Amino acid sequence: MLGIVPTFALVAGSDGGPATERFRLAISATVKSIDVAREIPQGTIQLDFDARWLVVITVESVDVKDASVDVGSNLAFLIHFPSMRLGMDYRDAIGKTMAFELSGERVGGAARYLDLAIRGAGRRTPGRDRGSAP
Repeated sequence: MLGIVPTFALVAGSDGGPATERFRLAISATVKSIDVAREIPQGTIQLDFDARWLVVITVESVDVKDASVDVGSNLAFLIHFPSMRLGMDYRDAIGKTMAFELSGERVGGAARYLDLAIRGAGRRTPGRDRGSAP
């Protein structure tokens, strides 16, 4: 059973603005596509600084009801290396349903996503990623 990671923090803005709430959601999602980012759909979430790849996932389930993530919706992410983030060759990930952790922050009710990771897996380093495509 997937559960929300009990790591929430409320921090008031230094300028007296709205508080920031950090969150982590456990989601199950199917990798719909992974392509070099040529055209970027509206609503795409950039996670890495030098993002070159577009990863689209379809949300199958969410651990808690969250207004920012709906079951059945597609989420698009710009990332640098799919194999490092997903822990496998990107061609093997397409069509697979995986357990992800989506983390972010909510400011004034608006969610901003900061990271997408495979639940229970550490990130791979570039040196260990030899032989597979990005």
